[in-house]
Amino acid sequence: MRSGRFPPRQGMADMPMAGRLAAQKVTFGETMGGGWAMRWIVRIGVTLFLFTVAAVVALFLMPTDRIAKLAADRFERATGRTLAISGDITPSFWPTLGVTTGPVSLANAPWSEEGPMLQASGMSVGVDTQALWGGALRITGVSMTSPLILLERRADGVGNWEFGDGVPPAEAGAAGGPTGFAVDLATIRDGAITFLDHQTDSRQSLSSVDADLSLPRFDGPGQATVSGIMNGQAIELTLQVDNFGAAVSGEVAPVSVVASVGPARVNFDGRMGLSPFVAEGAVDAQLGDLAALFDVLGMEKPDLPAGFGATEVGIAGNATLTAEGTAHLRDGVVTLDTNRLTGDFDIDPRGDRPMVTASLRATAIDLSALAGGGAPAGAGAGGGWSDDRIDASGLAALDANVALTADSVDLGAVTLGPTRAGVTIERARAVVDLRQVTAYEGNVTGQFVVNARDGLSMAGDLALDGVALQPLLAAVAGTDRLAGTADGRITFLTSGNSMAAMMQTLSGDGTVALGRGELRGLDLAGMLRTLDPGYVGEGAKTIFDRMTASFAIKDGVLRNNDLSLNAPIVNVTGKGRVNLGKRTLDYRVVPTALASAEGAGGFSAPLDITGPWSDLRYKLDIEAITGVDVDGELKARLAAEAKDKLGIVAREGESLEDAARRRAQRKLEREAKRALEGLLGGN
Repeated sequence: MRSGRFPPRQGMADMPMAGRLAAQKVTFGETMGGGWAMRWIVRIGVTLFLFTVAAVVALFLMPTDRIAKLAADRFERATGRTLAISGDITPSFWPTLGVTTGPVSLANAPWSEEGPMLQASGMSVGVDTQALWGGALRITGVSMTSPLILLERRADGVGNWEFGDGVPPAEAGAAGGPTGFAVDLATIRDGAITFLDHQTDSRQSLSSVDADLSLPRFDGPGQATVSGIMNGQAIELTLQVDNFGAAVSGEVAPVSVVASVGPARVNFDGRMGLSPFVAEGAVDAQLGDLAALFDVLGMEKPDLPAGFGATEVGIAGNATLTAEGTAHLRDGVVTLDTNRLTGDFDIDPRGDRPMVTASLRATAIDLSALAGGGAPAGAGAGGGWSDDRIDASGLAALDANVALTADSVDLGAVTLGPTRAGVTIERARAVVDLRQVTAYEGNVTGQFVVNARDGLSMAGDLALDGVALQPLLAAVAGTDRLAGTADGRITFLTSGNSMAAMMQTLSGDGTVALGRGELRGLDLAGMLRTLDPGYVGEGAKTIFDRMTASFAIKDGVLRNNDLSLNAPIVNVTGKGRVNLGKRTLDYRVVPTALASAEGAGGFSAPLDITGPWSDLRYKLDIEAITGVDVDGELKARLAAEAKDKLGIVAREGESLEDAARRRAQRKLEREAKRALEGLLGGN
């Protein structure tokens, strides 16, 4: 019975011949295409079914105890340590075909008292499926989850990872050759590693450890990657070695290492041996500001000034680490912020302190951060010397012998030209040997010593040769009032734990001599000739042929009795004392005009300078002026010029000369104070 929902089917007999042939062709094609696809679906299904059955059968037929025992035996024969496996041992299908075990532990070195070297709640051992079906056992991988690993170093430097113990290596490894041990892939997930060093009595821990080791042949290439977290810093390590067996047996084998600690990165490409640990090759370490490294070590990052690694530390070159523990860098490049030093370095950690030997070369060295800013160097609150404690304990951290050559050195206020210096540190005592320091058209040589063995003391013996004072004083004191070329020498000794204490205990002596030069802002000859304060200030100057002085320092007080300035028409002498510790001055300057060739006679105007550096007082000695025998003609000329230029009218009973002196007294004191303050740079 036909349904009205479908159209009546046209019979083949009712169709034309061409239509019947076309219909038969379409029906045959559809039938053949559907059958082909179905047959392949059936084949794939049967294959998957057979594979699943084979895998299930393999699981049931797998010798689980034998696999676990084989893994333990091979490891013990390779290392000489017992690998204990306890609990149930069951077959596994995913992610690898093999077995899973209960708790496992690896025995530590016989000398250790810290318990097992490795502990884990379980272990997975993968096997080669094709070998298993052929009746053979081949271990392809081992994995552990959340293992606890102890790496321990004895006081004599022997590590528990040195699997000696006199046990011969395994007779066969995963690749079938005569190897110590081998594994296609060993993995650790979410583990923990503890580093225990009995040499330094230190303990460090690495958590969240993920590791992968691929070592198909014990004497072939291997690769390991390790990552974890130590003291909040992420650590990653990738190691590739061409011949693992050669490396662990003490031979040097080609290796490549890439390590990172936070933002710090280290690349090493060369050769390395693990027992003992030796290495040689190219190293490139970009360590950032060292914060990550100090975090990993559990130490506070030092507050380094700019130019000493405050923001960037880098080391590159050809490095060598010997079996004795000494480290050497050749053709090295050390980057400390913007400073770039090249040369050779040697570090010997043996002995009471590490010994550093280096020969360094630099173009421009920027140490301007040492000068600070604002107040003068060493100044504390209120303009006095700083009482802040000077920490020189770092000198006791190492001994050193360093030679330095630089094209220029920027010390902030002072800029040095080509410099050759040597630094020797021995038992917290540093000696800086200034072999050649070019500064301001001259040279500085000598020694500077810092001794932190018992408290803190400093000493120096320095010589100046042809140093231009004008640019030096402009840089240091902010004044250009004194121009000339200086030769001199100074020795000093001081002690104390602060700048204030050192200035109060300072002792020493020295001399200074200037050739032809200028004293700017003060025309001493004009002042003496006219008593006119207009000879002080911009445009005024005293040209001299020579200036000399010597001084002695004791308990922070400098004394000078022989200041001498020789000019064409005026000579100046001076004597007094400068209390460096308390920052006060008590000094007399005596300019003399119109003296004879032998220095006798003439007109003098003594000037006393007293008070603290921050508020100096200046006073002309009028009695000394009036007591000098001045030529009558000069007196009359001085009085007349004073009346014309100053408009002075004598009081009753007062001579014009006395009135001029009285009127000029206040102005001279005021102008002299301003001029000398400018000469001293406001200090």
